Amino acid sequence: MQSSQFREKYVALGRGPAPRMGVGNLPTPSRHLILTGMHEVIEFLLRYGYWVLFANVLLLLNYSTAIGWRYLSTGLPALVPLCSNFLFQYLSRRLGTERRAFITATVAIALIGIAIGVYLWPLRSATREVRAAANEYDKELTKVPRDAVMISGAQTVAIIYWRGIGAGEWDVIGPGAGWPGPQLPVVIAKHLNRGRRVFLDADPRWWQPCGWHVAEVEELARLESRFHFRRISSTIYEIRPVEDLSATDHPHLENLLPERRPGDSKKCFNPG
Repeated sequence: MQSSQFREKYVALGRGPAPRMGVGNLPTPSRHLILTGMHEVIEFLLRYGYWVLFANVLLLLNYSTAIGWRYLSTGLPALVPLCSNFLFQYLSRRLGTERRAFITATVAIALIGIAIGVYLWPLRSATREVRAAANEYDKELTKVPRDAVMISGAQTVAIIYWRGIGAGEWDVIGPGAGWPGPQLPVVIAKHLNRGRRVFLDADPRWWQPCGWHVAEVEELARLESRFHFRRISSTIYEIRPVEDLSATDHPHLENLLPERRPGDSKKCFNPG
């Protein structure tokens, strides 16, 4: 098709100004076409962002943000166009030109990202330490029976992993949603009455003195008045009934409390 015929047909279809013809009579996208395409992409991203915002609202209504806050992070990528569009439009009105608004928004986003990264770096380091230790936690599990009940805090996921690949048949009393709360002594007593052996890993690295973890470590600290303990390794203790007078070790669980760990408490993202 000749370039003149292409231009006439393009205009007749109502698609705006015809594009200029380039090498080999191929159409060269005009500024109008480029802007139209960008507008369609932005409009799609904004619609997508609104749907994800709606999904996050449903998560807020159905999940505890104290325990399941990370679920909301699934919507962050789609919320980017909503937030950036709002910031760009707001700065455009305040600064008068889109160029100034774009530069200011870019600098603001970069500074916010750097500030959050610096603030969260200690938390990231602690999380990496826990994940790295999970790869070798099977060595700790060799010190307890294959069918033991484990209370290991942040290493609960590691126990479930090693159980899943057939390394053992451990049960867990895990933190978070599965934590029995004030019923913890009752749950432990039930396992003991059934002939199960229960072990506690009192390593402070697995018990954060932060946020909703505080209630968990407080309940752990109260166990020493309800049970006796027998030391298995440097941090693992077997929990025994109070009638077992042969178990005379003291795990000093009060050392897990936030007031005994001011350095760790300062690293918390949401201390308290």
